[in-house]
Amino acid sequence: MGLLDGKKVIVTGAAQGVGYEIANRFIEEGASVAILDLNGEGAFAAGDKLGALAYQVDVTDSEMMEQVINKAVKDLGGLTTLVNNAGASVVSPLHKTSLDMFQQMLDINLKGVFHALRVVIPMFMEQEEGGSIVTIASGAGVKPISGQSAYAASKAAVISLASSVALEYGSKIKSNSLSSSYIETPASQILRDTMPEALEDVRDYTPMGRLGQPRDMADASVFLASDLCSFITGQNIEVDGGIFLAQAGLEKMSAKVTAYIEGMSEEERAAVKKS
Repeated sequence: MGLLDGKKVIVTGAAQGVGYEIANRFIEEGASVAILDLNGEGAFAAGDKLGALAYQVDVTDSEMMEQVINKAVKDLGGLTTLVNNAGASVVSPLHKTSLDMFQQMLDINLKGVFHALRVVIPMFMEQEEGGSIVTIASGAGVKPISGQSAYAASKAAVISLASSVALEYGSKIKSNSLSSSYIETPASQILRDTMPEALEDVRDYTPMGRLGQPRDMADASVFLASDLCSFITGQNIEVDGGIFLAQAGLEKMSAKVTAYIEGMSEEERAAVKKS
């Protein structure tokens, strides 16, 4: 018997990385899962591999989000859990961060969550059993990191939004967020290839002596979505191996990454963004 038997779950941004592992762990624990991602091809491939439903969606498009979520809920036969995982990041000193870059962080990381909440909250409020929401935030939203002002601001807002849901709808909805330190994912391969010393800084400053893995976030998500977490809401849990106790490790890495990106050509930056 799994911890999530009978749960019907939507996970956004689940074609790869943390979102994919969350979907995988939820299925391992008995849940039925719908994967939503901007990368439709990746979503369908992940769905086929995991045995999950899959849909292409742009989280910044409110109408599209409403349509796709409603379709997923119908196909799942209901909804008990929403995992807001879709997100993006940008590395840039504040004074060089363009309005478009800043707006993109707000649109994807904050408004993307907002669009999902507006659709799902009424559903949960109408259900006798209510519902559970897990929102993936970031340690940058808890403590600022150099070169990530736009990203940090959007994630701080996400943490606040998740706790606001817990306060406003606590009689029916359990809402918590997770904030990680550096997590090794396919999207971070370029950092491993070009600046392995930056990751060594993070590892050295992490009390548990290792980098975070997608499964670390997935296991924490399982807990928050399960009945083991029946009386916990409005919390932001840090999945960080203890590094926020020694923030200098992340700061040192971030300074190196920012300097490296600043020295890249426009072509190199475009290649990184595409990856």
